[in-house]
Amino acid sequence: MTLLLFLFGLLTFPVEMATVTIEVTTTSTQAAPLRLAVFNSPKDFADDRQMTGVVKPLDGSVSFDLDLPAAGNYVFAAFQDLNDNGKLDKNFLGIPTEPYGFTETPPTKWRAPEFAEVASNIPNSGPATATINLKEWKDY
Repeated sequence: MTLLLFLFGLLTFPVEMATVTIEVTTTSTQAAPLRLAVFNSPKDFADDRQMTGVVKPLDGSVSFDLDLPAAGNYVFAAFQDLNDNGKLDKNFLGIPTEPYGFTETPPTKWRAPEFAEVASNIPNSGPATATINLKEWKDY
């Protein structure tokens, strides 16, 4: 009976999707793929388990819409894959060598940011917009 009430509740109270328009710009003059990852929890962000991934061509700027399962806090992280190898390249010190960014600027470039430092709140009332400016490490 409890299961039946739960299923009825799901049908009568539909879950609202949240839509966000992602706008990405880069300082690089090279055309290369944009790789975007979306994280919906601090644990997933720390474990590098993205909720979804998007690959788009990027030559200066690009804009696209994403449907999210619900309103809430999300981290949108992106990088421009200059050599198209599917990963963010780093030097021997662990410093990124390709343009990267988040919707929120990290407080420091000397360590990886925490979820709360770069998370964006996506409301459930109407479409939201998030901007990512990809920059080289030295420009942060």
